[in-house]
Amino acid sequence: MQQSANATNPPSAAVEIVSRFYEAYGREDLEAMRAFMAPDIVWRIPGRHSMSGNHQGVEETIFFFQQLAKAQFKADVYALVGNDEYAVDYHRGWGSFGEHSLDILWAIVWRVRDGKIVEGIDFAFDQAAADIFYSTVYPLKPLSQRLASE
Repeated sequence: MQQSANATNPPSAAVEIVSRFYEAYGREDLEAMRAFMAPDIVWRIPGRHSMSGNHQGVEETIFFFQQLAKAQFKADVYALVGNDEYAVDYHRGWGSFGEHSLDILWAIVWRVRDGKIVEGIDFAFDQAAADIFYSTVYPLKPLSQRLASE
């Protein structure tokens, strides 16, 4: 497995794409982030909170990141390794909204195809804290307004 760049090894394709995605994320540039997403992207958020689930397609994935921006979420990547199809990162992610804040470690498994991100699986190192934060900051509407059909 090829790891992140050093003096003799250039970064793998997936690592390069993810690095550029994080640069756009750091600038809060949703349009630049969109350019790295495949039309059929799936962004998977484990947990038992209002933001969890499989977000299908570019629009749902961008909507997820728009919501993170409301809590001023930032990421500080500590490690990023991968090959041409997969990358894995380990990062500190933090944000706050009103009196609520979250500052924990995360890992994301990224899958890249043809220069685009096709899947992201986001793992919180403290899932209970993530569940509480997201459910508090992003409350669900009443059940009668959430169901797609009656």
